[in-house]
Amino acid sequence: AEAVAKRPHILFVIYEGPRGNFHVQAVRDGKGRLRKPLPVEWGGTDDKEFCTRARIPDGIFCHAGLWLCAARSA
Repeated sequence: AEAVAKRPHILFVIYEGPRGNFHVQAVRDGKGRLRKPLPVEWGGTDDKEFCTRARIPDGIFCHAGLWLCAARSA
């Protein structure tokens, strides 16, 4: 996290979650605000609705706070 904090151009981090899914997490600035939130139209959606809005075939969800989303593949 500290290495990302020193790189203000990094907006999102992609990583494999504990269940083998892939997560996109928005990075926060030094004041706890998201540098760039995920698209507002994705917020609070899951399954088919998230897939449709994000235009990806295997999406799982997007958090309503626009800081985290997940898909089955990268």
